[in-house]
Amino acid sequence: MIVRRTFLYIKEAIILFFVQIIQCTVIAINYRSISQANYPITALSAAAIAGITYFLIRRISDNNNEKRNMDIAWIGFMLGSVVGDIVGIYVSKILLGS
Repeated sequence: MIVRRTFLYIKEAIILFFVQIIQCTVIAINYRSISQANYPITALSAAAIAGITYFLIRRISDNNNEKRNMDIAWIGFMLGSVVGDIVGIYVSKILLGS
């Protein structure tokens, strides 16, 4: 039982890690597209940000009853933010130029 529960905590952290990488990458693309007045990319990235944010809010609020689960998931969320920002800079430079 303890092993299964620990696996679920780690699974949640991994899911939030990768979702946050995607979120931060899309945010970086959005910022760059706004600064370049690229309307189509801005609209697409803003819609993606809204959808991902909704997913994250639902995911976190559904698991809010288990505080320990969210403490471990928070680590994945934070690390995903760091990696996502770096990936976002790289991808946005490729898509939209320097």
